[in-house]
Amino acid sequence: MRHRPCVPPAIVARRARVLRAALLGIVLGAIAGCSAVGLAYDNADWLVLRRVDRLVDLDPPQRERLAAALAMRLDRHRREELPAVLAALDRLRGDAADGLTAAEIDNAHDAGRALYERTARAVIGDVVPVLATLGPDQVDVLASELARSNGEYREEHLGASSERAEARRDRWVGRLEDWVGDLDDAQLALVDAALARIPDRAADWLAYREAMGRRLLAALREGASAQTLEAILVRWWVDVGEDGSDFAARRESAIVGWKSLVASLDGTLDDAQRAHLLGRIDDYRRAVRGLMQSREPPSRPRERTG
Repeated sequence: MRHRPCVPPAIVARRARVLRAALLGIVLGAIAGCSAVGLAYDNADWLVLRRVDRLVDLDPPQRERLAAALAMRLDRHRREELPAVLAALDRLRGDAADGLTAAEIDNAHDAGRALYERTARAVIGDVVPVLATLGPDQVDVLASELARSNGEYREEHLGASSERAEARRDRWVGRLEDWVGDLDDAQLALVDAALARIPDRAADWLAYREAMGRRLLAALREGASAQTLEAILVRWWVDVGEDGSDFAARRESAIVGWKSLVASLDGTLDDAQRAHLLGRIDDYRRAVRGLMQSREPPSRPRERTG
């Protein structure tokens, strides 16, 4: 069985987001099947803090308050959520050993979605009290950072049509091959057929994130309550597309399409690919067990003091 080399934490985080939507959907946070797992997980509170700090330029009291809340959240997640992650992986390992059914893929996706939503809601609850204390200059910093991020997304995902299609294909083939090893020509044809059926939703998502960003900024500038800010962030990052809109329908259609692709590909895996898949799941199981057994607090990167 071939194991691909460890990857930097930024790519690790991107792969973790992909798990729920693309392949069997177990959301494990910013992890991969290598030593980066413990590094990313044990420093997840610091990574979130750093990200928020970059977005709004926290002052020292805000930074201290958020750091304390996130450290407590990580400790609680380790105690209360990691056992559920391991249980989901154990089920997935058993299901994948003899071939995944459509129902088993649905179950894996639902488990991943539930794990993600619980964690996202909890982290949003930790961040919102600090957001509610932002001053006008910090809101302006956030506006600039959101605009920059949206510009980067537009450049990466909404280029020329032919280049966009090729990049989209490369992303999905790479993600799938990370799980099952190299795809043969027939399997690549299945991926191509799925990509042809499933619309590219990059423009949809950019429009959504821009609209939600404007809504958040308006609420901050109006001095909205923490409850209002939390509702906006939950709508943005948890209850995505659950409003009966065309956007919601296209999103759900895409999820159905990707689950159908996973089921089709699973039925074509040879023994080596099946072993590769089980090995990748085992990587995650070992990593989660290690995190559950870890009791020593990690050393943190030094925070700036002003």
